[in-house]
Amino acid sequence: MAAHSRRNYAEGRLHMRIVRTLNRIEGILFYHPPNEALRTPRIAMTMHAFGTSKAAPDLFIFGIEGKQLKPICVELKRPGGKASEEQTAWLTALESMGWRALVIDNYESMLDELQEHGYIDAEWRNMIWEDEEPYVKEP
Repeated sequence: MAAHSRRNYAEGRLHMRIVRTLNRIEGILFYHPPNEALRTPRIAMTMHAFGTSKAAPDLFIFGIEGKQLKPICVELKRPGGKASEEQTAWLTALESMGWRALVIDNYESMLDELQEHGYIDAEWRNMIWEDEEPYVKEP
């Protein structure tokens, strides 16, 4: 597997694991903008016209129904990965609007943030999910 493919695979696995976790939080509202898919030039032009924006964060977590929580935007990276200048600009702008803006490269850091900001508590975090697999660092 090429190095670029391994990077995308590691980030994709992290992304899917975080989404599985978010889906288990009752009343949570979150969204993933479809920015990374390969498209024909015509579809790319249409998506841009509809508002798809390069470098937008991977996840927007708006909150939980009935709770006053700070919204969180997340740029996901492979372990050790860094945000680009364009991605950092997005995160900085959203932070200036009151969002918690994060660059996350591992599952435990995401859980730390969710717990710190009231989305989950220690009891919820310590539950064992049957379909969860331990995180294995990619070679």
